[in-house]
Amino acid sequence: MRMLSLFLFCNTFNFVSCFGLHNNIKRYIFSVKETRRKSTFWAEDHQSFHDIRYQGRIRSCTLTVSMSGNAESTGFTRRQNDKKDLEDKDNLTKATDTDLQALGWQPHFAQQIVSKENSDSANTEASLIPLRITEVRSKTIHAAGAGGTDWLIPINPGQKIINKNDEKVAVAGDWILVEEEKQNDATKQSPPRVRKILNRKSVLKRRAPGRNTRKAQVIASNLDTVFVVSSCNQDFNVARLERYIAMVLETENVMPVIVLTKKDLLEVDDSNDTPESDEEDYDPSWLLEYYCSEATAIAGGSIPVVCLDARNQEEATSLLAPWLGPGQTLAFVGSSGVGKSTLANTLCGTEVAPTADIHTDSGQGRHTTTRRQLHFIQNYNDTDSTTNDIGKRCNNYGAILDTPGLRELQLVDASQGLDLLFADLVELGRSCKFRDCKHEGEPGCAITAAMESGQVDADRVARWFKLVAEEKLNSSDVAEGRKERERKKKLKAKKRLAARNKDIRSKTREMDK
Repeated sequence: MRMLSLFLFCNTFNFVSCFGLHNNIKRYIFSVKETRRKSTFWAEDHQSFHDIRYQGRIRSCTLTVSMSGNAESTGFTRRQNDKKDLEDKDNLTKATDTDLQALGWQPHFAQQIVSKENSDSANTEASLIPLRITEVRSKTIHAAGAGGTDWLIPINPGQKIINKNDEKVAVAGDWILVEEEKQNDATKQSPPRVRKILNRKSVLKRRAPGRNTRKAQVIASNLDTVFVVSSCNQDFNVARLERYIAMVLETENVMPVIVLTKKDLLEVDDSNDTPESDEEDYDPSWLLEYYCSEATAIAGGSIPVVCLDARNQEEATSLLAPWLGPGQTLAFVGSSGVGKSTLANTLCGTEVAPTADIHTDSGQGRHTTTRRQLHFIQNYNDTDSTTNDIGKRCNNYGAILDTPGLRELQLVDASQGLDLLFADLVELGRSCKFRDCKHEGEPGCAITAAMESGQVDADRVARWFKLVAEEKLNSSDVAEGRKERERKKKLKAKKRLAARNKDIRSKTREMDK
């Protein structure tokens, strides 16, 4: 009898408890619905409730549920404070976008940020900060961010983003997403870490230098204009300029410009007598005309040519003004000693890169610049030219990428650039009698006939043949090397998986025993 009474008492208690809990849940659900209704009505003045909740403007409405069934709503943020917070965030976003645009930020990169934030794999615990790489060293990356901030990012051994002979590594000019994770201690922070390299707008690359290197090396990225620099002295070479122009023309969304420096060495000063006073006055101005005409003839005159004195700031800024502007990124490429760093110092208004004298006998440089560096052009009317603040230097005149002098330049994946460089010869070759004409004396060859009649230059045709054959060989070697690396990578992954499965089987056998 006692057992039966105890059983009935327990069942009755459980039923009452469940009924009371059910009522509490009903009250809780009703309070939540009422809170959502009020918050949705409150949010109609600004935008949808979903958008405001996503932005974190409606802070959590704390609901306290007690066993008595009462639900309390606390911590509701006032309407005026939230509206002010929204305006402050909009102003901060606009200011940040303006600072990034001064560094070269464009919609091509902004779309990638939006897609990453909306993806499921986005990291919500740590913010990803967009930065632009200004210099890459062996163990660190120097970058610039919004608000004139300078970043020094260490590279961990496990991060394979720095390799001289790889196309997927970080180079000067790249935009990266950096994550700065906070440790448990609020006063300490872990060093920033590169999470992703944004897809590039343009890539300037060549075959990696050295023997038996079947890789492509990225020289620079995210460029708008490339200045192919050459000096008006014995170092001037048309064949070398054609190589640089073909490399630039292969790159999409990039404008090539030929810049001839040291024209002051060929200008005659009437106030001074010539060294050889017994002979007639020596006029070197014809050399300047020769250099300009040879450079203009490249690509049929479609490439702009600028001749200037790299040390004259007024002349350099006025002649290069069409390619300078807000968010524009310029790059100087060429041999060592042609005046790339001198021109960068002139445009920036201060010494941002070291320079040295050239060899007087050969006119070649001493390779003073040893790494690629991104410099920002300051306001020309700014009296304080010694400032180191990126936010002050980056004042609507773009950025300059100074590169070291290249000892060798082998074209790779540049077939389209060669077709644009020698467009007249390509069009003339289509008039040959045979489609597979190699232009080596076949009957009905239009190229051979044009050379015999003097319509085209035989030396230019020879350079065309040489560059086309070299590009085909380098492209095939690089493609084979890329396939070989992928094959080795897959084989290594299979071996690693097989070893892991073997360890699992051995551990399973031990457990069975």
